[in-house]
Amino acid sequence: MKIRVVFYFLVPILIYVIPFVVLSDEEETFLLLENYVYYAFPLFLWSGVTRFFGMGDLFKEIGYLLFSVYLVVFSVAFYCCVQNPIGMNWIYYQLLSVATGLILWCYWHSFKSNRNRSDEA
Repeated sequence: MKIRVVFYFLVPILIYVIPFVVLSDEEETFLLLENYVYYAFPLFLWSGVTRFFGMGDLFKEIGYLLFSVYLVVFSVAFYCCVQNPIGMNWIYYQLLSVATGLILWCYWHSFKSNRNRSDEA
């Protein structure tokens, strides 16, 4: 699980940071950390939520996988298909990721409470 989590945290680097370095001027390289934080924020948030609530590996993996898929889909969509002159694709990605995280947390919470009820009976 830990190796896969490292891979999920490398996805924002592969998608946004490396092309940014290759295609930009040296003056703009200070934005690298900022770009990484924008696109890795849902992953960091999900990591904290899953540790705090003690969620199982299945829910952790689903969250990381979905957030990475969202990142790839949004990056392809905004690079190829949609005119995005102000660069607001990160906000759409973060909103969708947070909404998905809430849905996964609610599903985990209902799964956990149903499991506790069946154990008591």
